[in-house]
Amino acid sequence: MGYGVILYALPPEIMEKYFVTSVYSSSRYFWGTLSFISPIPLLYWWFFILLICGIYLGYLRMRKNLGIKKLIQKVLAFILLHVSFFYLSWGFNYFKIPLRDRLDLNHDIAYFEFERELNEITDELCNLRVELNIENNNFTFLEIERELRIRVADVFNELFVFGNNRVRVRVLEPAGCLLVFGTAGIFWPFSGEGYVDSGLDSLVIPFTMAHEFAHGFGWTDEGECNFIALLACRKSDKGLIRYSAELSYWRYLMSNAFRIYPELYKKYLSEISIPIQRDLKSIDYHNNQFPEILPELWDWFYDRYLIFNGVKGGSQSYTGIIKWVINYRKRRI
Repeated sequence: MGYGVILYALPPEIMEKYFVTSVYSSSRYFWGTLSFISPIPLLYWWFFILLICGIYLGYLRMRKNLGIKKLIQKVLAFILLHVSFFYLSWGFNYFKIPLRDRLDLNHDIAYFEFERELNEITDELCNLRVELNIENNNFTFLEIERELRIRVADVFNELFVFGNNRVRVRVLEPAGCLLVFGTAGIFWPFSGEGYVDSGLDSLVIPFTMAHEFAHGFGWTDEGECNFIALLACRKSDKGLIRYSAELSYWRYLMSNAFRIYPELYKKYLSEISIPIQRDLKSIDYHNNQFPEILPELWDWFYDRYLIFNGVKGGSQSYTGIIKWVINYRKRRI
């Protein structure tokens, strides 16, 4: 705990250096070793340990006459232990220098740049969808996971940013276990693994996997993980992975167009091909099979959590990908 306080007090550059090279690298080696050995997601082991602890506290309460005050103290100590573990094993990554600042990407874009991006991605998406019809896409999610681990590592190397690749991202059962909480995927520091919901449409899973890999590699900002995921998927030679990423990116573009440039939204919605329209309906169909539980509460809680940990804009940070992608391409020209 004391080491964590020292890290928190240090400037971001120094904190990052010592946290990444000491604590996080060790944590990733530990979790990576367990993760590649375990035939089941480590999250299930975490739930099992919680259950055992709960049964033990119940036993102490019933058989050992543990008082309410002592019981509350033990529960609070257990929560504090989790909070400390969260930051020492992963959470201090929130205090690293943002990727958008390292790469100088956080500049506003003009209307014509947004329109050009939407036009180019729409054309690319239609071309990828045609190729998808004639490709052999009989990949298992395990094969996609292996491919994406390599591609995300390639992106970190290309950006000259450290990323520890001893990470697994698993497809989690039962279907809907994450979607009912309003999320398609999650990186869970208490198991050192990333997860995507098995209830998702298969076209969404590759991009979501890449996003969670970016978290596991030590990055926290949601928009920046989207940015990394897109770059990683674009490096793949598998059409399904590239299509998954471009479709997800196109949906972000269209969401922004709907809010800011409604005339562009109507235009490109009418121009998208019939197969892509069917894909979008299929994605919505799968998501709607698992209605969210108390969506306003979970949105509020996650927004506050992101802001508390220094993510500017909270949950709105997801959409930052658009200007970062455009500015990154301009930077490379």
